[in-house]
Amino acid sequence: MKLIKIGTKKIDDKIKEFAFDGCHKIYLITSEEGRADLLNNGWVETDFRPIDELEETFYNSCGLRFINLDRTKDFATIVPQCASTVTFTYLDSYGCKIKHQLNFN
Repeated sequence: MKLIKIGTKKIDDKIKEFAFDGCHKIYLITSEEGRADLLNNGWVETDFRPIDELEETFYNSCGLRFINLDRTKDFATIVPQCASTVTFTYLDSYGCKIKHQLNFN
C-alpha cells in the first residue's frame, strides 16, 4: 500500500524514507539535500528507514512523538508533538483508500 496522507496532510510521492532518532523524533525526507542535512547534523545511516515502516515506528515510539518534514521544508509539522489521534491513509493496489486511525488516549 502507498501512504498518501497523514491526518489532513498529503504525502508527496517523492518521500520514500524518514529519519527516526530511536525515541520520538521523526523527519520525512523530502530530498537528497534534506537527507544530507540530517547526516551533517549528527544523524547516521542507520537512523533512516523506508516510508513503509513509518506507521509502525510512529506507533511504537515515545509519547513525545511527532512527524515533521526535513529542514528543506522548514521542519513543517505533519503530526504535532503528543498528538492523541493520528490517521494514516493509504492507497491499495485496487485504488481504494484505507485509513488506519491510531488513538493514544
